Amino acid sequence: MVFGTILDPYETFRDGSIVLDSDDESAPLEAAFETGLRPLLGRFVGVLHCGSGARVYTDPIGALPVVFDRNCRTVASSPLAIPGVTHEERFRQDLYDSIKWPLVSRGDNTWIPGTVTYYDGVERVLPNHYLDLRMWDSRRFWPSEPVTRSPEALEARVESIVGHLRSVFDYIDDTYANPQLSLTAGKDSRTLLATAKPLAKAGRIGMFTIGDSDWEVDRHIAQRITRELGLRWTPLSVIESSAREERTWSEQTGYTVGSAVKETYTTMWQLDADAEIGGLGGEIGRSYLWQDGDDSDTEIGPRDILTRYNKPDHPALAASLEPWFEGVSQFDTYTTLDLAHQEHRLGNWAGPQHLGFRPTVDHIRPYCFRPIIETTHRLDPDWRHADQLPHRIIGQCWPELEQFPYNSFTDWKRHAVKVKKAVGMLESAAANPDIAAAYLSRKYRGR
Repeated sequence: MVFGTILDPYETFRDGSIVLDSDDESAPLEAAFETGLRPLLGRFVGVLHCGSGARVYTDPIGALPVVFDRNCRTVASSPLAIPGVTHEERFRQDLYDSIKWPLVSRGDNTWIPGTVTYYDGVERVLPNHYLDLRMWDSRRFWPSEPVTRSPEALEARVESIVGHLRSVFDYIDDTYANPQLSLTAGKDSRTLLATAKPLAKAGRIGMFTIGDSDWEVDRHIAQRITRELGLRWTPLSVIESSAREERTWSEQTGYTVGSAVKETYTTMWQLDADAEIGGLGGEIGRSYLWQDGDDSDTEIGPRDILTRYNKPDHPALAASLEPWFEGVSQFDTYTTLDLAHQEHRLGNWAGPQHLGFRPTVDHIRPYCFRPIIETTHRLDPDWRHADQLPHRIIGQCWPELEQFPYNSFTDWKRHAVKVKKAVGMLESAAANPDIAAAYLSRKYRGR
């Protein structure tokens, strides 16, 4: 059984059911089920019950999360949805206080890596894992073997990614009456726009950007792009969440999503759309966690990941990451870092956000399509680390988009904003000296 918001770009469903490949009678049913989940996109949970037991799978970023309490043998999407789990009795305030720190932009950083949650006894199933309902523990199912890469196959793999993205947008065009694409000043949303060029030019997909004025770089660049290319665009003024709305958001998301998302998520309520499309997941193709000097044999352990994420060396976090690293011991450093980003950052921060979003709109993340993720892992590491993937796709699909700068203003404001940002960082450090010192200690540890 598979339930949730399910997109099926390659029409693998038959009468609403997954058809498992039964040609190979020696293949276990579990493997066939996992293969059946592969071509699905969206927010979904897969449940398999067969002779060997029962399993629960989440989608590639946990946009429909799976958490569980092994003591009461209960599965839910959020800790407080589990009967008997209360904030007063189970919330780990010490862990929350050690992780929470203010962001320069606004809000607090509260996301938590690993399988732990802020509720005692409640664990999270990470993407690429399933929950075994006999043993009540989570286990990796993908990747099952080391990733192979070859520079000669680069062009074919880029073409494959472009083909998958176009198939997703074709499906969106056939399924939704008013899809809207989030357009920012960054590369990921622009890459999506490039692959959706026919729909955008025909006005069958609109763009939107959150921001109150031209002093915000996302709005500044999006307005230039859409105006000069004649595209349909809607600016959304920021709507601040009330204290009650922030509390509801925290309870729904398990307190793992702070920052501006929590403080302004109500902004999206004004968007006229039946599908909202965003660029989450594009960072996997841009080697998000890699550092200069990394190679396939760079030693990475739990504390290295915590340092790269600027998280404290908390015993609960290190203990949670130990078994995860045992499960990736056969992979090289590049694969380990890519999986860490997908499973910990996306699975614990990006995925749970969707629990707080407006349920009457489908939220679609094309990059979080398993065929795209798998292909991205196989791209040449040097080429990826040079951030070539978005430029290659944009250059191939809509080269005019490359004339606009990324994350930078096109006028004198680019200089003023640098000064404003520096002042903001100094003010934040002055207001929170202990947090600033801890942050710098983690950031530069071992350098």
